[in-house]
Amino acid sequence: MGWTGWVFEMSDGKLFSFGTAHSLAFFELPDGFEFGDVAKVHNHSYLCDQGKLVTRGGDHEHVKPGKVYEDLPYLECFV
Repeated sequence: MGWTGWVFEMSDGKLFSFGTAHSLAFFELPDGFEFGDVAKVHNHSYLCDQGKLVTRGGDHEHVKPGKVYEDLPYLECFV
């Protein structure tokens, strides 16, 4: 019954917004990146449509979010 967002800051300085519902199973990183490339996690944050880091609950509630990488659709596998 909720959603959370965060930003991964990669070792090369690039920032990517992520978001997921409470039932997170898996999510993908942007092409060319692995989890070992993550240098910092900015919790309760997102990137605005200008690419700047915005922390939720601040003075920027009116700022429109940019691209958000979300969790993959849930699936069940029966073998």
